[in-house]
Amino acid sequence: MLRRLMDSYILIFWIICMILVSIPCVIIGKQAWNRYRYNPTVTGILRDQQLWLHTFPCVTICPTSLNPDSDFIMEVVYEYFGNKSYHVHQINDTDEIEEKYVAGNQSLIQSFVNSLIFGNFSTYKQLGKYKSDFDKINSHEYLELNDLITSKISKDFGHWNATRTITEFGVCYSLNSILAKYSTVKKWRNKDMSFVKNYKVQTYAQTEEEPILSLNDIVMEANIYFHSYNEIPTLLQKSLHLPQNYRMWIEVNSEKHASAEDIRSLSIEQRHCRFTDESDNLRYSPVYSYNLCRLECRMRLALKLCKCFPFYYRSLYGEPICTLDEMMCFSDYDYELIHLVNRTTRQSLCGMCDANCEAEIIKIESVNIVDWMFDSVLGVVLQFDSEIRLQRVVIFSETDFLVQVGGLFGLAYGIGILSVVELFYFCTLRFFWGVILTRIQK
Repeated sequence: MLRRLMDSYILIFWIICMILVSIPCVIIGKQAWNRYRYNPTVTGILRDQQLWLHTFPCVTICPTSLNPDSDFIMEVVYEYFGNKSYHVHQINDTDEIEEKYVAGNQSLIQSFVNSLIFGNFSTYKQLGKYKSDFDKINSHEYLELNDLITSKISKDFGHWNATRTITEFGVCYSLNSILAKYSTVKKWRNKDMSFVKNYKVQTYAQTEEEPILSLNDIVMEANIYFHSYNEIPTLLQKSLHLPQNYRMWIEVNSEKHASAEDIRSLSIEQRHCRFTDESDNLRYSPVYSYNLCRLECRMRLALKLCKCFPFYYRSLYGEPICTLDEMMCFSDYDYELIHLVNRTTRQSLCGMCDANCEAEIIKIESVNIVDWMFDSVLGVVLQFDSEIRLQRVVIFSETDFLVQVGGLFGLAYGIGILSVVELFYFCTLRFFWGVILTRIQK
């Protein structure tokens, strides 16, 4: 009797010991799992400057108004409306369209083009005064007009890789961008969503001379946007305005935010960032960037509020393109569309967008602008003044997690892998051969 009572006390004692040991094991193990699952990376500082490669920032040039002094541009505009003006109410005799309509309505055409092509969400209300003259122009032709007007913004891009790309500012020119080629007018028309690999950008070693971008003969007023080679300009981004017949010289610097090679082995939820080829959460783009994610939020919001897309948003699934009357709707929700925040409650109207795993933070050091007797000139110099570079690295990998959990079990229970294998053996093979087969033999 006493022996049985002692055995019961001993059993209870060990059960209590196992429970007391298991509680901190579970707590520490959960902490280790949460660290591996949600925060296994850290941002470190690199200082090996002599080994750095500097990527020239992407320069996006977006026209802001027509240049009536440019014979080429105005010839394109007038020819377009001369050919398309059978949509306009005032002219019925198509044989006399180009002579009569264009000749008598040049200022009206210029004003309409500036309001439509170079307007924004806040100014589209002004389109109301053009409804009686231009509301029969097919809304799908607005992008064609924008494309024609910007077809010759500059006569000389030199050796730089300039791509005419569609942005929220209309058709712009992007230099040294890996994303611009996915938003060309041709790709939009063909609904091409293919991914292009091995696209190169201009890079320079720390020991080289500071590179210079020089663009001559810019024939239209334009806004200049600087951003990372793997990003696009956005509505909230500040720009530099280049007036007509001016010479602008800009000095910029960049701070690179890189990621170590082993970062890709982590899931997106672990590293809290995405690479360019990880666009599974986007519907309208084969590549990913933070601004592209925000752009899709704006596209969905525009469709929800006004039931259509402006002409510079990509329609892939039958979304209607806004007419002049529908474009005016955007001015009623300009704050929400631009900031993606509810005007009243200040709540976000866009879900979480992951940061870019690779990014360049562009800093404008100085701007010098002077009057110029010829077409505008833009010069950009990249300075190599940055002394640090940030890199996202893995500090708590899968191996670290296994080592910590294994050490925890070894400390608390005194077991290792061999003990686990032995336990498995006794519970399966040993049990089968020792118990079941013995009974069968009997």
